[in-house]
Amino acid sequence: MSAVHAHTSPLVAAATYACACGHGFNVYGRDRHRRYYEYGDAGHVDPVTTRVCPSCGRGLPGKNPP
Repeated sequence: MSAVHAHTSPLVAAATYACACGHGFNVYGRDRHRRYYEYGDAGHVDPVTTRVCPSCGRGLPGKNPP
């Protein structure tokens, strides 16, 4: 008998976001619960956790510092 785990299911991007500098992200969730993954992260294993674009340092929507 095999078990199915939710974390093994592939994620489908709810939206995409392009920073003003042109760096692109797949976006999951809404509002302050958004998770950003760079386009090159096909396995969705390394979300952007710094609240800023890794290319230029601009704040990401829903992730701006308090």
